[in-house]
Amino acid sequence: MQEKGIYIKDIRPNNPVRGIFLVKGKTSALTKNGAFYLAVTLADKTGEIEARVWERGEERDGLFKKGDYISIEAQAESYRDQTQLNIMHLTPCSPETVEATAFLPSSSRDSEEMWRELKELARKVRDPHLTLLLTGFFHDKKFRQLFRVAPAAKRMHHAYLGGLLEHTLSVATLVTGAVKNYPELDEDLLVTGSILHDIGKIKEFTYPPESSFFDYTDEGRLVGHLVIGAQMVQEKIEAMPHFPEDKAMLLKHLILSHHGEYESGSPKRPKTAEAFVLHLLDDLDAKVNAIKSLKKAHLEPSARWSSFFRPLDRYIYFGEGDLEEAPEPEKEKTTVREPAAGETYSLIDRLNAGKK
Repeated sequence: MQEKGIYIKDIRPNNPVRGIFLVKGKTSALTKNGAFYLAVTLADKTGEIEARVWERGEERDGLFKKGDYISIEAQAESYRDQTQLNIMHLTPCSPETVEATAFLPSSSRDSEEMWRELKELARKVRDPHLTLLLTGFFHDKKFRQLFRVAPAAKRMHHAYLGGLLEHTLSVATLVTGAVKNYPELDEDLLVTGSILHDIGKIKEFTYPPESSFFDYTDEGRLVGHLVIGAQMVQEKIEAMPHFPEDKAMLLKHLILSHHGEYESGSPKRPKTAEAFVLHLLDDLDAKVNAIKSLKKAHLEPSARWSSFFRPLDRYIYFGEGDLEEAPEPEKEKTTVREPAAGETYSLIDRLNAGKK
């Protein structure tokens, strides 16, 4: 295996950079003077960084593509308050010579531990039909393997290996607290719904070992994880004798409505107390994780404020650093573009599924 070299989190302006990176994106463009260059987005498990190939761009264009690994020698520069790489030399790397886990972020928590905790929460379900349904998923080897690896989003929240499992466990844990405060809720239905609400994401995204990066599958773009998840539940239910139709309907409603509003990509809006609780707790966990990830990825540890965070349409206060680093209030403005006809593009979409 080739040595990874420097990680993105350790790159600072005005320093040389040598290392291997995953190509997350690549486009060609022309300078104002008509010179050809490559704009490249590089990534590893610690983050992403923009890079440019100014020299011999046309010659190097055919050397690599999105999803490839490249070894580079570059100079880190500051451009519009962001660190950017000027690539001088690059060499393609064979996937067999690199450790894939070094190039995609992963949960800080142990996968086996999280899986055990989720199964413990599932054991709280007393309803025999819902218990049998959960058992069907937990004992499905292929489902288990994919569910423990998949990200919860392409970017923004829990966008890392094991992110889906971590997010699901967090939401299910929040649900167990909510039912203690609101005993009138159907605990069995809500716990089951919290565990199954995002299962469609195992089919919505690409991830290892099938892909070297996170992206949408065709099914993910055309159908979406809410509908995919409801279909997966229906398939399991059809294999179970005498599963109550009303219970199946209420469970699928939880899955189909957990984004809350039509403009947020939800086929149905919540129409039961349990559906409202699941939607709000799912949204809570997504936003808290998004802010946590933003702070972790911030290149200036002493900063009091983030740069403008488009998914939440605001600056985020970190509460550290120098007072003069606070942004000017008039610079904070709405940056959400209007959706095209027939398109949904909203805050919860970007938090739960990444930028479309």
